[in-house]
Amino acid sequence: MDTIEIYKTLYKVAGEAAGLIRERFWDDSSREMIAEDTMRIDLESEQYIIDALRKEGISGTFIAEETGVTEYPGSYKIVIDPLDGSRNYKRGIPWFSISIAITPKEGALEDVVAGVVYPPIRLEPIGFAKGKGCYRGLAKVSPGKDSDYVFVYVDNPEAYRLLGEGFMRLKGKVVRSMGSAALEIALTGIGVSYAFIDLRAKLRVVDVAAASGIVWECGGSIHMLPGVELNAPLKKIERFKMVNASLDRDFVNYWDSIGGKGLE
Repeated sequence: MDTIEIYKTLYKVAGEAAGLIRERFWDDSSREMIAEDTMRIDLESEQYIIDALRKEGISGTFIAEETGVTEYPGSYKIVIDPLDGSRNYKRGIPWFSISIAITPKEGALEDVVAGVVYPPIRLEPIGFAKGKGCYRGLAKVSPGKDSDYVFVYVDNPEAYRLLGEGFMRLKGKVVRSMGSAALEIALTGIGVSYAFIDLRAKLRVVDVAAASGIVWECGGSIHMLPGVELNAPLKKIERFKMVNASLDRDFVNYWDSIGGKGLE
């Protein structure tokens, strides 16, 4: 498959899984905790995506939030977050998304060739096909660069101090923290948000794989440490110390100098 065909397949499968999540949104049984951090809907969505992709001919190594690393015959590596924003879902807040990314079998994060971030409720899905552009749904989009939104995640005194140190660069911006990092990085990639900053050391490859590809394809930059483009070997569900993304590459470099000080 070429990258456009892969993207269309991801869009189709994610849309079907989104329908499942949407139908179950007000069903209390979907919120049943079947493991420490896993609701029933998390596992149902993940298994649906894996089975549906395999039926569509996309198979290989699956790296998924709930089931970890699973090997099947096939030439791809597939990174899945079946419900990014589970806390919002559990509380009945309609801000969450499905994230799926594809690389060649031996690929790393920087080798993702297509990805989709699909919000089940209201918003259009966002995705990319490497070398072919970024998309809202199946329509190609040109990213804007004049947004006044910044998505920011901090959770400790040192991170708040670092944020305060760099806040003058955010003067005039509206700061939000809404609970689905994949969706918010994807929105940053197409310019709906000016920047995304996470200083919690909690985001994992399943959260960022598809969204990072959107940022890159749209011409932006996404870093995990000062001067280091976000990357990972995709052999396990790895966490990143920081994630800093924007279409404004100068801003990304600036935040490297601020946010990276206490997080290396």
